[in-house]
Amino acid sequence: MASGKGPGVIGMLLALLVIVGFGSLYMLAFENGTGGAEKSLAAIIRDNGKEITSLSARTADGEKTLESIPTLKKVSSDLDETVAVNKSTAVRISERKAEISALEDTLEALTATFEDYKNQYRAHVRNGAEGTKMEELKTRSGDVFLEVDVRKVTAVGIEFRHRDGHKRVGFEELSDELQDYYQYDKDQMLAEVEREDEVRKKHDSAVASANEAADAMAADQKIKDKEEARQKMIQDIAAKEARLRALEGEIRQLESDIVSAENAAAAARAAGRMHLSKAGNIRSALTRKRNEYANLKADIARLHASI
Repeated sequence: MASGKGPGVIGMLLALLVIVGFGSLYMLAFENGTGGAEKSLAAIIRDNGKEITSLSARTADGEKTLESIPTLKKVSSDLDETVAVNKSTAVRISERKAEISALEDTLEALTATFEDYKNQYRAHVRNGAEGTKMEELKTRSGDVFLEVDVRKVTAVGIEFRHRDGHKRVGFEELSDELQDYYQYDKDQMLAEVEREDEVRKKHDSAVASANEAADAMAADQKIKDKEEARQKMIQDIAAKEARLRALEGEIRQLESDIVSAENAAAAARAAGRMHLSKAGNIRSALTRKRNEYANLKADIARLHASI
């Protein structure tokens, strides 16, 4: 009990409590015994002994708790250190992430610069290929072209004239040497092929639209020409019908003139005079007028059938 540790002090206090308690119980029992109490001293001691036992158990539990305090303090200290380390680690992670982001931006810029350089070099090599001559050009599939004169090199391949005509050969058909020299790039080729397909589709669509427009214009013009022809036939019919009516009057007049001429000739013969009859000339004119009349009627009927 002379120890300076926590459990020693508590033990001393409990011992004093027990002594005081027994003294109080003794005094109380003495007073109760002299005053005619219901409980005996032994019963009181027994009851308080139970309470003392309970207090002793609680005291033991308290001592165990106090014994675990250093361990808990150590755990708490370790936890504080871990939290501090985690905070420091989080800061370093954030810094590394920033460094990685900056490096990625730098890499992206360098990649773009390198790609730009490659594109410039490709353009330089391909543009300089125009006019290049080769005695022969062999493809991977076995075709051989003689007296080759390069006209153009694109992302898709090489275009050239040869002894037998004109040809474009894709990069995939060229030798490794030519692919390397002209900086063949499959992704670039596929992009260019896709672009050419889009251009071709737009061109075909434009041609189809132009053809449709031309067909529509031709159809409209055909309708217009047909209507103009119809109007012209109507005018021709009207003119011929007018001429027909005029001929009818002329024919009637000629028929009347023939009768008059025949009557004059008969009167002259009856009087014994010489008379040259005009009836023959009039009949010839009448025949011509009747033929013209018949032709006009046939033309009018044909024109009506054509409308």
